[in-house]
Amino acid sequence: GDRGSYFYSNAGYVVAGVMLEQGTGTQWEELLRTEIFTPLGMDASGFGAPGSPGTRDQPWGPTASSGGWVGVAPGPPADNPPVLGPAGTVHVKLADYARYMLAHVAGARGTGGLISSATYSRLHTPPAGADYTLGWETLEERLGPTAVFWPTSAPTRSGMPRFG
Repeated sequence: GDRGSYFYSNAGYVVAGVMLEQGTGTQWEELLRTEIFTPLGMDASGFGAPGSPGTRDQPWGPTASSGGWVGVAPGPPADNPPVLGPAGTVHVKLADYARYMLAHVAGARGTGGLISSATYSRLHTPPAGADYTLGWETLEERLGPTAVFWPTSAPTRSGMPRFG
């Protein structure tokens, strides 16, 4: 769809991470742990490539090769550089991702969540004529009485999130 003046920017997420750190005196990773992971019971979520080097204890992220997609062993080449952390070095098990999404559904319905219903509404409601706001997209597809919305890291829109 027409996005008007919207352009996705990893740098914007990096700047937001620095702003959070400067405003709170706490690293962004610790803020995610204390403000999102712990309250939602997201015990298997973390930072960097999922899995332990030398083992296959979690699925490895894919990369394209001449023979198709292959897994990349955990380590520096398997993830974004640390400076891009707030823009994409979080890994989440599927069950944890479901907890996160259910918190957003509850917030959108006004039935609870980590933040106020008004804040969820602000996160999920794009400006007039747009389909994107604060990391969320609202699409024209309809499922029952509500529009579909999801984070920009959802599969098929902006790439593949790493589920471990």
